[in-house]
Amino acid sequence: MKHILLTAIIWCLFFRLTAQDANQIILEDSLIGWTKLYNYKGVKEGKSVGGRVYTAKQLSICDSFANWIQASYIPKGGLGDIKRFSTGRGSSSTPYEAGLPNRYGATAYTWSVKLINGKIEPIPETQFWWSITANGVPIMPEWVIADLTDSISQFFLLPSFSTEDAVRNKQYYKDQDLSANESISSYIYRWIYRSTGGGTENIILAKDNNSPFRVISKGEFLQEWQKAAATVHVKMLKKINYDYSGDKVPLEIATKNENKLHEDCLAHLGKMRDLYKSRLNEPAEINTLQHDRRDIAKGRDLFEKRGNTDTYPVYTLEKGVVGLSKNDAPQWILINWNWNKSDAKELHMHQSIINNFNFNYVYNFFFYPEKVKGIRYSPLKSPYPVKKIVKNHKSETAFAAEKDKHIHFFNDLSSNTPDEPPIDWYHSQSLNGEKAKVVELESNERWLQIKGNKIFPKSLTTPLPQNFTFSFDLAVPEKFPWGGRSMEITFGKNTAGGSSEANFLLNLRPGYNGRPGEVYFETKLPPGYYESRQVYSVPGFSNNKKINKVNIAFQKNGEQLQLFVDKKLVVDIKKGVPAHLLFNSLSFSHIRSDSDNEKYYIANLKITVD
Repeated sequence: MKHILLTAIIWCLFFRLTAQDANQIILEDSLIGWTKLYNYKGVKEGKSVGGRVYTAKQLSICDSFANWIQASYIPKGGLGDIKRFSTGRGSSSTPYEAGLPNRYGATAYTWSVKLINGKIEPIPETQFWWSITANGVPIMPEWVIADLTDSISQFFLLPSFSTEDAVRNKQYYKDQDLSANESISSYIYRWIYRSTGGGTENIILAKDNNSPFRVISKGEFLQEWQKAAATVHVKMLKKINYDYSGDKVPLEIATKNENKLHEDCLAHLGKMRDLYKSRLNEPAEINTLQHDRRDIAKGRDLFEKRGNTDTYPVYTLEKGVVGLSKNDAPQWILINWNWNKSDAKELHMHQSIINNFNFNYVYNFFFYPEKVKGIRYSPLKSPYPVKKIVKNHKSETAFAAEKDKHIHFFNDLSSNTPDEPPIDWYHSQSLNGEKAKVVELESNERWLQIKGNKIFPKSLTTPLPQNFTFSFDLAVPEKFPWGGRSMEITFGKNTAGGSSEANFLLNLRPGYNGRPGEVYFETKLPPGYYESRQVYSVPGFSNNKKINKVNIAFQKNGEQLQLFVDKKLVVDIKKGVPAHLLFNSLSFSHIRSDSDNEKYYIANLKITVD
């Protein structure tokens, strides 16, 4: 039975709001939960997996990991499931895995979702993950030094934040770096870069913080390459003989080239040993993320520090840990996950881990069990946060609007709390992880701040009247950037299935240094109606005052559309839209904000029946 956490109220709203993106915003802000709460009880028998043997106690630890994850995190905006695992000895595509420890654990996957025939369904290949692994090694195939690694010894890199991240991408570095986090700072932590972009958070719980990995010395690195060069050379000669069997001339050329490559490789390794003979005990840190014997044969000094470029320590497993990993008790615990601040679902999981997951309990459970004897796991904070919404009293104007039959919609934000998300609007998260929020500007006026967000009013009755006037106050702060993105206001006619049948978009943007702003329209309408992209002037809407405010009024009267700025007519379109067209959705959207001042404020929204 699926454990879907959507209230009846939310379901009703799905059917009232027909636009697909509105539905998606509602989904993204809902605690959807798990396909199933498993509450595993442990296993009674061990099993063999891909040439490895796992005991019942080891597999029962997988159950504990799964239960602890589900106790700490409830997927929001996505559908989650838990998979327990125990690894084999790898395949031909991952030969390095044969020499890794016995690894077992649980991984939580969360998928983006969509509505199909009224049911929430996961979207394939959209999953992100959180994993807890006994004896886990956070290496990625691209960071394994393949020529040095075999079924006995593994050599790999764990590249972290680059100098460029720390200097050029300060906010990204700040967001991703958890080294100072209160829950994590006591343990071994490393953010590991992925070649495809971004990275993963990795926390290792090891007794007394004795890392299971060590950095090898320069001498070891050169020695391992000496052995590996000979092994690779033999393999390549066999391959050449097979590939060119019966083809004498190409065989001789390929063999000669391979012998020369091998000789050059060995010669340079000898030079490197002489060059660093007084420093062979220093840690091996190399200046490239990927290399093979061709780089060495060309005479590259892999230890050389080149200006401000980064170097990368070469790691291997501590001696004996592979054998100890066969014991019932794990030697260490790896907790890792991937996330992106711009994705609200991933941000929610990340915040659940760092705020809710009880790292200390897990550490003590395995390495100092007397400290938690008889104590069940509980998260630091409940994943079911009960947030008390303080709803302020409506203004007299708002109460009067409710009684006025000529007012179809009114919202002056008076019932909202400053510095909190709006209680009567659906709103998406920005690419920077920010939500729309209510703020107070001059004279304690309440405004809704839109900074890279898209918002929809919850209480809007649809369809809108056939003839109406929509008015609101619009403002931007001082120094709103030149070339900043416009505010898009969309009146839509959507089908019951959520697709767009017709729409009319207003794109508004302030001017610069006292110059007037601009507005233009985008449409999806039947032939014969407005389709121009003419840009009109918006007088008084600039960026040179502390708060730059104008009143906008958009009027539909039959086919005619008019736009007023501070009660002055600036646009008059005689044949704008079909007279019978009834809009059934309204949204505000600011696609993206690239600076603190690139944001809009709206207030005093009203739709009157004309």
